[in-house]
Amino acid sequence: MRLPEKLKFVQSVQNPTSEDISFFISVLSDPDENELLQTAVLMALKRCGDAAVPSLISFLSLFYSEKSQNPESLVRISYALSQIPKTPPSVLIEFLSSNHPRVRQNGVIGLSLQNDGEFDLLLFSVLQNDPDPTTAYDAAEALGNGGDRTLYLFKTVILRDLKQNPYINSEKKLEAIHKIQCKDVFSEKPEESLPAYSGRLTDDHVLWKILEILGNTQNPELFPYIEPYLFHENPKIKNLAETLIQKFEK
Repeated sequence: MRLPEKLKFVQSVQNPTSEDISFFISVLSDPDENELLQTAVLMALKRCGDAAVPSLISFLSLFYSEKSQNPESLVRISYALSQIPKTPPSVLIEFLSSNHPRVRQNGVIGLSLQNDGEFDLLLFSVLQNDPDPTTAYDAAEALGNGGDRTLYLFKTVILRDLKQNPYINSEKKLEAIHKIQCKDVFSEKPEESLPAYSGRLTDDHVLWKILEILGNTQNPELFPYIEPYLFHENPKIKNLAETLIQKFEK
């Protein structure tokens, strides 16, 4: 089949046979397959739900036994399993020990969908110890079920792992900061507050957002955190600081 025919077939499957699922897995495990088709297959496997789990696990067993392994195949298969709530927790826990950070992330995401507090200690261990900050962020998100706990977990991730890490993109940082903003921008310990965090940033997009948050509070106690940016090398940051200072002086 050509690509358009494959896409049409994948998108049309509602009650997949074992042959259909085998085809889906072959698409995911082929490093040369079209990415658009692989994305469609991931969505189809999610629709398959429980029916796809045995075949996906069988593929994992074969994958681990091979000497020549394609890491991206494991990432895709582990993601498919993470999206199915009936995936055995033991499989997801095994992902947490993978050498590939994206596979560990999929383990975290899958355990969060289990919606079982039994795994909280395990996820908190990932939050505290995983060397990859994105994985730690996902663990915080999995653990953050609202209230003060969410605030504490996201502060932990931002203040420890996301400060200047080049591997975390602006969008992820902004998402985390927004979640903290919805709760509070202060902390009982000044050195652990969101305002103090702004002074250690190297990402101008994130710095802009934090300064905007601080300015919108119109709290004069935050003036000292904004004033240094009147001399920032980025003219957009400098202009924002000037605008915010004018707000404080009114």
